[in-house]
Amino acid sequence: MINDKLRKMELFSLVEMYFKQRFPGASRSVDVRGTTRKWSFDFIVENEDGAKFGVVVKDWARTLGVNQVRQLQKACQDVSLDGGVLISNRFSPSALQYGDRYGVSCFSKYDIMDKL
Repeated sequence: MINDKLRKMELFSLVEMYFKQRFPGASRSVDVRGTTRKWSFDFIVENEDGAKFGVVVKDWARTLGVNQVRQLQKACQDVSLDGGVLISNRFSPSALQYGDRYGVSCFSKYDIMDKL
């Protein structure tokens, strides 16, 4: 069950708390130069297998669509990361399908609160 304290926290603060617990060595607010341009990630995390993932947090009131998922996928490919993680309040069904198909994990605020 999700407690009221977590429910009232801003999305970025929740995500930061989660990554500090789960991935203590996570880099925060990282700009990385790719082959085509410079990309900004809110976090770069490395899992137990050594795979690196770019994390972007979008605390938007509206539903995130395919364009944002596609942009993160493009950024991760350009800087040679193993995948991407997009965290927001809501996702469109087509954005979730695109993410599943192309290796971008999409998590909502409630998904993060369940993990804490």
